[in-house]
Amino acid sequence: MDKRNTEAKPNQRMAAKAPYNFVPLNICVVKAQEVPSFSKFYKDRYSGYIELEIETITPLFIGTKEKCSQFFSPAGKPRIPGSTLRGMTRTLVEIVSYGKYGFCDKSRRLYYRAVAGSSSLDKSYRELFVDRNDYFKYKFSAGIMRKEGNTYRIYPSKFCEKTQIYRIEFNNLPDELKDKKPYYFEVVYYKPVSVKVHKHSKVNLKYAKITSISLSQDSEHPQRGYLIISGNVEKKKHMHWIINEPEEHNYIVIPEKKIEEYRNDEKRDPSFDILKILNECGEVPVFFITDQANNVIAFGHTGFFRLSYDYTIGEHIPKNLQSDDVIDFAEAIFGKAGQTNSFASRVFFEDAELIETPENLENIFLTETSPKILSAPKPTAFQHYLEQPEGVQTSKDKLHHWNTKEAKIRGYKLYWHRNTPDEPYHEHSWSEGKIIKDSEQHTVIKPIGRGVKFKSRIRFENLSKEELGCLLFVLDLPDGYYHKIGMGKPLGLGTIKIKPTLFLIDKKIRYSSLFHEDEWELGIERKETLQDYKSDFEKYIMRNIPDEEKDNANSLWETKRLKELKILLCWEHNNCVGWLEKTRYMTIGDRAKKIENEFRKRTVLPKPSEVIQGD
Repeated sequence: MDKRNTEAKPNQRMAAKAPYNFVPLNICVVKAQEVPSFSKFYKDRYSGYIELEIETITPLFIGTKEKCSQFFSPAGKPRIPGSTLRGMTRTLVEIVSYGKYGFCDKSRRLYYRAVAGSSSLDKSYRELFVDRNDYFKYKFSAGIMRKEGNTYRIYPSKFCEKTQIYRIEFNNLPDELKDKKPYYFEVVYYKPVSVKVHKHSKVNLKYAKITSISLSQDSEHPQRGYLIISGNVEKKKHMHWIINEPEEHNYIVIPEKKIEEYRNDEKRDPSFDILKILNECGEVPVFFITDQANNVIAFGHTGFFRLSYDYTIGEHIPKNLQSDDVIDFAEAIFGKAGQTNSFASRVFFEDAELIETPENLENIFLTETSPKILSAPKPTAFQHYLEQPEGVQTSKDKLHHWNTKEAKIRGYKLYWHRNTPDEPYHEHSWSEGKIIKDSEQHTVIKPIGRGVKFKSRIRFENLSKEELGCLLFVLDLPDGYYHKIGMGKPLGLGTIKIKPTLFLIDKKIRYSSLFHEDEWELGIERKETLQDYKSDFEKYIMRNIPDEEKDNANSLWETKRLKELKILLCWEHNNCVGWLEKTRYMTIGDRAKKIENEFRKRTVLPKPSEVIQGD
């Protein structure tokens, strides 16, 4: 970023940045027209196909399940899957038609760990785990988990010197216990000590600290217990846990609901999965918290473990945007699944094939390489994914989080177009410039280059003029506005230009005879202009949304929400000063490399229109 951009506005320097942003949720759902019967064709409805010419504006990669590094190529011919085009189109249809929100798993519950921040969420987390009025003395318990039959039980650790739990410095461990694994536990012996206050650089903390342990019992190390290494030593984790052995005749049954909650945490590192380790070892040390009735609320592999939020994602979506009583345009066109009131799709997406197949297919591909690591903020970054109160900027303010009952999700997540360089030495390049195999975080891809053209068809049956107009509205974007598909979208891959052409079938002619001269009678396919259909769709939506949604707009693209969508689809932002810097992922931080943790203040992600202000 040059001087002009860094001195733009104070609030812009404070704001978060990301390669994605959100189209806000709509207030109401526009009801679709009646879904026709599938047993006949209608005079006032349309059948035919939309021919798509697709050109890659940036490199494109769509992998296969069997071999991720290879581009999707059935029978050795590169293609864009029809399912990929269908998913992209349906999302845009939901947005522009003011439909129900179907962009995520609404039953999913997110998980968090908030130890050191200053937000209300961090404070409520710490209230569960430590007593801030007593030098942050631990409020959680420890024990050994075992599975007996179908029941999971925790046998709480004994109390020695009035505590179950101790800490020990990594440097005080015997050499044979200085393993490099991110998690492991070992039976050890030590002399119990009582809890007292210990001075740290920024705060005084109250805990029991052991300075010597042994792998065998002797007079200096009489007590048996468990050493738990709960984090990667190489990342400067220097304090580790010790817990006392359990009371063998005393146990707490873990409710099945809490076991399911633990299993559903998809983002947990498998190395720390207690249930998996339990199956392998027969028992495993755990830390846990209970309610006043001594029921287990949650458990984990370390003293400060991940908790599930109180509310699911669906509970942060307005109920009217989830109602099963209304059929919106997306359902009407793409079909509706379910046990009741279900019906099939009336659109069918074909794979996109190369328009011109070169003699050597390798000419359309870039060199196989490893893309840069996608260290994306997850949905738990609530300062990005949830609507925040007006004027709130950082964690110093009262941020909404996933435990805030009234909080709403930001909307539909889409990625900015980013014209990132192919050259690996560039700061914002998408490529590492080489294949990196000895890394769990890197993958290997062989993308198609820029300027490669494909063709595809979307066949449709019995669509109303407005439904057909809806499809054309999201496919036939204004000049300079492009779509995005495939892998690596945050890195700048996947930008495509689509040119649709409409063909309609005269059903009366097609089905009145079998042949036309020496060929099949196809119904005289007619090439049609698009604007009339798009205009009828626009008029339908504008008639059915409230004035608050219109915001005095005269056209659909000028409504409040679609202005934000249009900004996200615009390619020309790449000409803005510092655009790649403004739309990169923020850094998590690395003290050793003196890289700042840009997430520390939990700055709020601005709206798309706010991102481009001043450009």
